[in-house]
Amino acid sequence: MISIPPTLDQVVALQKSMLEAVQVGAEATKNALPADVFVGLLRTCEALLRQEPTLVELEQLDASTQVMVFGDTHGHFPDVAYM
Repeated sequence: MISIPPTLDQVVALQKSMLEAVQVGAEATKNALPADVFVGLLRTCEALLRQEPTLVELEQLDASTQVMVFGDTHGHFPDVAYM
């Protein structure tokens, strides 16, 4: 079972389980992440994200600094896992 908020070990295990389930199909994905756990994670994320600014301004960066900018992944879990 996953605690809310989850531990880092739980997140890593869930990510592995979800990546394996995505390869099998929708039913395996539902079993890997039960609806009640999914809703709990969403509510926790929502509460945390509401505390964050919607725009992050960066100071002048060194030319060698790498910055990753991304937005809505449209529910494509493998892209999120890749990040």
